[in-house]
Amino acid sequence: MIYRIRIFITLVLVFMGVTSPELINTPVNDIARTWAGTRMYGMTLDEKIGQLFMIQAFSDQGDQHTKTLQRSIEKYKIGSVAFFKGSPEKQAEITAALQKSSRIPLLIAMDAEWGLGMRLDNSISYPKAMTLGAIQDNQLIYNMGKEIGRQLTRLGVHINFAPVADLNSIPDNPIIHDRSFGDDKREVSRKAFAYMKGLQDAGLIACVKHFPGHGSTKKDSHKTLPVVSKSLTEMHDYEMFPFKYLLNRGVKSVMVGHLHIPSMDNRSNRPASLSDKIIDGTLRKEFGYNGLVMTDALDMAGVTDHFTQSNIEVEAFLAGNDILTVSRNFEQAFNAIKSAVNKGKITQQRLNASVSRILIAKFEAGLFFAPEIKTENIQKDINTSKAIALKQELYANALTYFPGKKMLIPIQEPWTKKLATVCIGSANLTAFQERFGDFGETKHFNFPALPDANAQKKLKNQLETYDQVVFQILKMNKVQAGSFGVSAGLVRLIREVSEKTPATTVLFGTPYSLKSFVESDDVLLAFEADTLMQDMAAQAVFGAIPISGKLPVHVNQTFIRGSGESIPEMKILSYRMPENVGLSSDTLAKIRLLAEDMIREKAAPGCQIMIVRDGAIVFDEVFGYHDYTGKQAVSKEDIFDLASVTKVMATTLGTMKLFEEGKIDLFEPVGQYVKVFPSDSKIKDLQLIDILSHHAGLKAWIPFYQATLDTLENKKLLPSKKYYSTVEKKGYNVKVADKLFIRNDYIDTISYLIYTSELGKSGNYVYSDLGFYIMKDIIENLTEVSLGKYVEKEFYKPLGLKHTGFNPLGRFPATQMAPTEEDDYFRMQTVQGYVHDMGAAMLGGVSGHAGLFSSSRELAVLMQMLLNNGVYGKKRYLKQQTIYNFTTRFNKSSRRGLGFDMKELDPMKNKNMSLLASPSTFGHLGFTGTCVWADPEKKLIYIFLSNRTFPTMHNDKLVKKDYRARIQSVIYKSIID
Repeated sequence: MIYRIRIFITLVLVFMGVTSPELINTPVNDIARTWAGTRMYGMTLDEKIGQLFMIQAFSDQGDQHTKTLQRSIEKYKIGSVAFFKGSPEKQAEITAALQKSSRIPLLIAMDAEWGLGMRLDNSISYPKAMTLGAIQDNQLIYNMGKEIGRQLTRLGVHINFAPVADLNSIPDNPIIHDRSFGDDKREVSRKAFAYMKGLQDAGLIACVKHFPGHGSTKKDSHKTLPVVSKSLTEMHDYEMFPFKYLLNRGVKSVMVGHLHIPSMDNRSNRPASLSDKIIDGTLRKEFGYNGLVMTDALDMAGVTDHFTQSNIEVEAFLAGNDILTVSRNFEQAFNAIKSAVNKGKITQQRLNASVSRILIAKFEAGLFFAPEIKTENIQKDINTSKAIALKQELYANALTYFPGKKMLIPIQEPWTKKLATVCIGSANLTAFQERFGDFGETKHFNFPALPDANAQKKLKNQLETYDQVVFQILKMNKVQAGSFGVSAGLVRLIREVSEKTPATTVLFGTPYSLKSFVESDDVLLAFEADTLMQDMAAQAVFGAIPISGKLPVHVNQTFIRGSGESIPEMKILSYRMPENVGLSSDTLAKIRLLAEDMIREKAAPGCQIMIVRDGAIVFDEVFGYHDYTGKQAVSKEDIFDLASVTKVMATTLGTMKLFEEGKIDLFEPVGQYVKVFPSDSKIKDLQLIDILSHHAGLKAWIPFYQATLDTLENKKLLPSKKYYSTVEKKGYNVKVADKLFIRNDYIDTISYLIYTSELGKSGNYVYSDLGFYIMKDIIENLTEVSLGKYVEKEFYKPLGLKHTGFNPLGRFPATQMAPTEEDDYFRMQTVQGYVHDMGAAMLGGVSGHAGLFSSSRELAVLMQMLLNNGVYGKKRYLKQQTIYNFTTRFNKSSRRGLGFDMKELDPMKNKNMSLLASPSTFGHLGFTGTCVWADPEKKLIYIFLSNRTFPTMHNDKLVKKDYRARIQSVIYKSIID
């Protein structure tokens, strides 16, 4: 920008005949002054006076309003326009039109303290200043300022009437309140500076307000003239402290408020905005400020109640203001200023000083370039994923917790508890309550307002049966007389419930509402009811995100400024925007295109895709249907047959647990753990480490089912009656599929075939299912329970995994499970809810190589536990060293850990994952069209679940077109940190 300014001004000066090298090489601000002086030299009196006025504009009042604005600009040579209500698209369009109507480019302003959403529809509203006041990392506030500046610049705006530097020292201040960063002068100063710096680094003119301080008032200057009864010392030491802090650090403009401050100007009803003692005396001379000074809106009652329309603007200008903002009748005001100039009341020197400052501001804002404002793609350009992610991060960092008698937050292991939420303020399920359901089953009670006595009695009786209750308080207000929306009856209800059941209250409103609570109450302050804040608050309740906010104001002796308990995160999955963990949402969106292409190409009828980074779920989406008829869409609650992912999510986990308990030695032979062998078995001498790494020489698989089929006269193969029954009966209790039971003793036949199978050369890599049949036997021999029951006890149940397990049909309806095949070669039916793998089916659905069912989210929990070095929540499931041992590449292999598959490093072999994945990535693929991968280096988890085998397992498009790896590559390409 500086380079462009130098080039442009050089050309201008040369054109004007100014060729002094000293002038051309002067600093930009000196160049700006030179340019302003040159430009002002050719201006008429009307043009100079017009520069002083900032008129208001709306982008939702139609074409006639725009034409009126254009006529005013052309006739009165208006210098600035302040936009208020409307839409971003229309505002950009009108701004472009107005700029064309003005010979001297217009300064465009907005009052966008918390972003464009304060004034414009379909735009982002960032947290209010009071919310930001709780944040301990001011870099986030700087980032917000810079992002708001970026968005405003995109609309052609040059000035933002922000930040508010007022100290809200009075709880029932009707106009400042949550617009203030708090009541501590140093904290407010630092946060206001961070916001200002962000705006100005984005190229905007920040305008700090409302000088000399609007916080210590109980009146709204829109409606009357507030009086600040502070001494001069108090004004300097307290109210003006943040303003001086910003003035000394380069804020480019100041807005003066309509406040009567007798200690600074004792003239009757003289507002600061019309006070030469305050503006010219204190701000200009005493503080030495030479930037832009502008009035608060001159149509407000704080000034119009005591001064006639004919002299307000003249008084304001003579007081030292440069820009006269939003006059009630600017035509009349224009003429009054002109008359005052002509009569000598306003000198040319005084007029030129303000015009010069305005022109310098325009120069530094780049207005001499007259850049064209693009009106297309505005929504996309302003409402970026990065912008929304910043809002999420701001809210997350503002949450402030006050534990009661017992610290009830975070709720630990919520899947083991009976939970309830009670929302006061909404009859419908809220965003807060919806997120609750992602952490544990919760009963929700909703009331649009405090329920009557009978309803309260019923509610209290119901809540007695719960382990913990969380109250969500909405529809709060800023009126102290009404306890800010937290009535005595509401507090009484909360306390009566908490006598029987532990209860936490989450307040979505002003921090001053804390005065209704006492030290023994458990309270989470969430400040605002924005849906993103509700989401973050719910996650904080469970410890998915840390709590670090501090109270920005003094409420009472219980809730003092700076208080608030810091709570670290619990190492459980959270939900964040991709940008908050270093990924690009725009890039991840390409996954949707790949998934849709996969379905269109009939590589799989549908899928679940889950992406986790840094412990945060950033992509959790479903695509397609259970089958190609398109009747039942895939949902996030659906359960998929994992096929060989069973090897790592069941068998290997079980092996790891037994290994660290000293019950398994990986270098011992199978014979150490399996005592009964056929006499001709060679398996007993195989070491477990070789089996787990697929280097034991075992066969890839054995098609056990083929020997149990009969050939009928039509040559069709069907399950033999010798081995199967269509009903369960004595000797036939092993269920293979619907209405298909195999002889109980056939399990012995399968075992015999495995343990007498021929071995290849030991040490060579052959991917084998057989080793995991063997590992199942070992685990069951050592634990004396089935593999399924063992891993459920050790992992699934304590982790709250309800969808993960073997043989899900006993727990869930078949419609919740994706079908895996129209089987016409063995079971002669649609396989749905029963394991697809034939060998696992013949074992009753539980095997070490296949049989496990789950959902993407629950697999993410297991994989995150592994990336957490064995910890999830506050419980340790595995030792860090154990995980390292099993997920480190086996020394004989280019792609295998112990149980876990890893990235193939041999370029001559088929790849098993994205080439962009780190070498340390571990996980597994599944035959039915599944995969789970965890990358410790990038802290990434990728889960893909599909039923590509439906209607036939011979459909290999998913593999040939490499959809799983291509989707994984998109994830790596989305990394932006």
